Amino acid sequence: MLYGPGIPCLDPDRPLTRSELADEHWINRARDLYAVSSDDDIEIDDDAKVSHGTDGTWVQAWVFVRTLED
Repeated sequence: MLYGPGIPCLDPDRPLTRSELADEHWINRARDLYAVSSDDDIEIDDDAKVSHGTDGTWVQAWVFVRTLED
């Protein structure tokens, strides 16, 4: 069973930790900034990996690359 943003948990009633809530915030922000307006070319999973840097945060995403027609 997954709990929160892709976090395995045996107790679904366990509250999210501060770190888990922060990751969920960045996942939602990335969706708002990039995925929503992408016409489904960018997708971000609920359990996307999040890596915090000094100037921002990286959020794992799927990017659709269309096949070029000749």
